[in-house]
Amino acid sequence: MTANTSIEMTVIVPDRLTEHPYKEIVPSNSAMWGLNRFSGELPTSDNLFVFTSATGLPEITRVFQRHEVFKVLFVWIDSDLKVMLQRLEQAEWQWLLYSMDKVFFYSNIAEPKRILAAWEMGAREQLIANATVIEDRLLVTDCALQTWEIPFQQLPILANLSPENRAEFEIDEDGSYLYWPSGDIHMDMEALRAKVDPELRDRLRAERAIYDQKFGEAVAAVRKAHHLKETDIPGISSRQIRCIEKGEHPKLETLRKLSQAHGLTVNEYLQEIAANVSQWRSIN
Repeated sequence: MTANTSIEMTVIVPDRLTEHPYKEIVPSNSAMWGLNRFSGELPTSDNLFVFTSATGLPEITRVFQRHEVFKVLFVWIDSDLKVMLQRLEQAEWQWLLYSMDKVFFYSNIAEPKRILAAWEMGAREQLIANATVIEDRLLVTDCALQTWEIPFQQLPILANLSPENRAEFEIDEDGSYLYWPSGDIHMDMEALRAKVDPELRDRLRAERAIYDQKFGEAVAAVRKAHHLKETDIPGISSRQIRCIEKGEHPKLETLRKLSQAHGLTVNEYLQEIAANVSQWRSIN
């Protein structure tokens, strides 16, 4: 995951919700303001985030109905559905409807914490905000608030899990991946998106092909740096060495044989390979 330089953020919170642990989830370099401070004029900020509750939506409307300047409106679900719908009507919810792509309802503070951290790092499209299973589909919302609907039939890695186990996953603390303990399976946002985004899938395949090629070139470079010939690797034929050095990805056992031939542990060998690939990336 590539993250940009962290951004400065302004976060507005309702003054009366003192029991909500805002300070625990708002990034330390952010300016945090109470809602009652604003009587109509909002702070100048390119990155404005607003917290409210379902019962506090009318109060938010008073300030923001004509100022759709926020990046995300976080709505804490502090009431049942009937009460929330009543409050939406009082908040003239038609305005809210037009802004739904920027509204995030939550009951777990870990979710807005992930979203704020992702925006701060410039990685909102790469990190997961939340996820749920509905029938035969996995719904994943990234920290840019875009929801991706992925049929399980497009996730063959989960094919051996029962429907119950498919629904039992964990979200990494910062949203880097989903984890299914019953299968010891990890999937990040990019891998999930690639299942339903053909353009991304094609780009990842192209990047993987380029990486495999550079990985193979790095294998050749490290071998030559250790003054080894193609025939000097016990247990691996020279033909197999040529295939690897042209981009065929080696299995773990093959990596063990390569590292032993170089007088290195697998970790040390991969570090030398990574350094060689990184050198190529820095040039390009």
